[in-house]
Amino acid sequence: MNEIQKLLKSMEGNKLNHTPSPFANWLSGILVSAETEQMKVKYIIRPEMTNPMQIAHGGVLASMLDEVMGMCVYVQGLNNFFASVNLHVDYLSATPVNSEVLVMAEIKRKGSKMINIHGEIRNNAGKLLAYATSNLTETHREKK
Repeated sequence: MNEIQKLLKSMEGNKLNHTPSPFANWLSGILVSAETEQMKVKYIIRPEMTNPMQIAHGGVLASMLDEVMGMCVYVQGLNNFFASVNLHVDYLSATPVNSEVLVMAEIKRKGSKMINIHGEIRNNAGKLLAYATSNLTETHREKK
């Protein structure tokens, strides 16, 4: 287990509102678990995250997926940052305001320069609300 994984393991059960990402801080998730190639974060759909129908805005759900998938790659302890090449999201069910959702990400394949990752959002009953796939490529920006 690398230092980043140890740090995240120690944060399980806590709010993610002091991260290097201001946007992730605004999403204000609670870290459920940080495993070697899998990450789980819980979110509450707040009113400012909804569309006029008072259901979660698709962009917010895509952002939650992107953040958790990015965290999952970040904790691998790789030297350089990875950037999303694509993000494909299927929205399967409406997510009402004040809902609690669990966002999960899992690395499916790590290549030398590219990582394939899958993510999903489920409600408290375990119903699949959205599903995503993404490929991330290594950048030349080193982590500090």
